[in-house]
Amino acid sequence: MRLHATEITNYTDNLDQAVDFYSGVLGFRVLKRFEWGFALVEGGGTRIGLMAHHLALPELGEPPASHLSIQSANLAADLETLRRAKFRVGKITGEAPGPRAAIVFDPDGHPLFLWEDSSQPFPAN
Repeated sequence: MRLHATEITNYTDNLDQAVDFYSGVLGFRVLKRFEWGFALVEGGGTRIGLMAHHLALPELGEPPASHLSIQSANLAADLETLRRAKFRVGKITGEAPGPRAAIVFDPDGHPLFLWEDSSQPFPAN
C-alpha cells in the first residue's frame, strides 16, 4: 500500500465560525474553501480540514469529532488489502477519474478517510 496522510478533519456545526477561528484567531492560512461545506486550513505545516456535520458519510453513524484523511495511490487495491486483513471498510463513493473515497476503521473503531483523486497526483516521496 502507498498512503500519504494529508490532514486531520474536524466536523463542525458552523463552518464560517470554524474558518474564522482557525484563520482569524490562530492565524492559519485558508488553502481551499468550498461552499458545499468544506474548508482546508494550514498552520505550521499542519493541515486541518473543516467539514460541516451534515456531510459525514453514513458509515460513521453520528459524526466523530475528527478523522484522519489519507491519500491512496490505488484506492481499490488498498481497500481490498484492508478487507483481506479483516478491517471494516465502507463502500467507495465517487467515480474515477474524479475524487473517490471510503471510510475504513482502525482496530479501535476510529474512522480513517481514504481518498484518491486523479487531479491531485500522489506525492513522489
